[in-house]
Amino acid sequence: MDKFIQKGGESSYGTNYSDILALSLRQIYGGMELTIPNDTLDTNDTMAFIKEISSDGNINTVDVIYASFPVFYVLNSDYIRLLLKPVFEYMAKTNYTYDFAVHDIGMDYPNATGHSPKGEFMPVEESGNILIMTYAYESATNRTNITSTYSPLLQKYAQYLNTYGKYPDAQLSLNDALGKIANQTNLAMKAASGLASYGHLTSQQNYTDAGKSIADALYNGRLGTDPNGTYFTIQYGSDSWFLAYNHYADVLFSLDLFPDEAYNATTAFYPTVRKPAGVALDANLDWGQTNWQGFVAATVTDEARDMFISDIHAYIANGLNDVPFSDRYW
Repeated sequence: MDKFIQKGGESSYGTNYSDILALSLRQIYGGMELTIPNDTLDTNDTMAFIKEISSDGNINTVDVIYASFPVFYVLNSDYIRLLLKPVFEYMAKTNYTYDFAVHDIGMDYPNATGHSPKGEFMPVEESGNILIMTYAYESATNRTNITSTYSPLLQKYAQYLNTYGKYPDAQLSLNDALGKIANQTNLAMKAASGLASYGHLTSQQNYTDAGKSIADALYNGRLGTDPNGTYFTIQYGSDSWFLAYNHYADVLFSLDLFPDEAYNATTAFYPTVRKPAGVALDANLDWGQTNWQGFVAATVTDEARDMFISDIHAYIANGLNDVPFSDRYW
């Protein structure tokens, strides 16, 4: 595995990239627990659990799984199913009655006792994540066991995005430190990506078209950009730029949601707002997110992509941190 990651990383984008991959793999796989039922010891009934380490003790936080899913998509897609299985089992129970996907299945790892009403809700974010990761798993494995088992849930979450995804109300995104913000451009991007993923997953063109419609409004209609389409904004009508990354699924799965002009624009723009330690999450912050910089690096090209890889590597190698590879840094 070490040789595979080293060789693949170097041949792709150099030794900085292979270093990032090597450390990412250790943290992702090292942060999970695999379980079988205590009463039956049935090894065919395996599940995986992951802790939200750096911010709180939530268990199987859907957006934390989402931040890791590209690694599983490439190396072992069954881990997506193992991590989502307890989430789906919980959402299928009658005591979870919301029309959108859950944020987590417990506040205090390792106790998967269910989502607390006092906990966080991220309706558009997590609904999109569930649909995208289900599509990732089934397209990589050529299996349909998630859709065949949980089809009503998937359809419900797709319908929620279809109804509320274009103009999300004031709600949290996975960047919960920003608080609740209405009409978040990046959340609408997640809705577009989730809808198109579901459309391809189920061969329902109307959902694919709905995702495309949102994406067209965001960029071509300038709903989520500055007037010139130079950058994506944090919310509609704002002139403040945001490090948009929720169109990553568009690139990964070739969904054809956003035009080349959108990706060319961000490729040109992000280097112009780079600070000494990298590109912040948005124009008004002095901190960045390594996970989302990585996602953005996959959507831009050439010098902009190399800039993100260089900045992430500089952060993890600078010797100034008391954690090996945090998601947020100042």
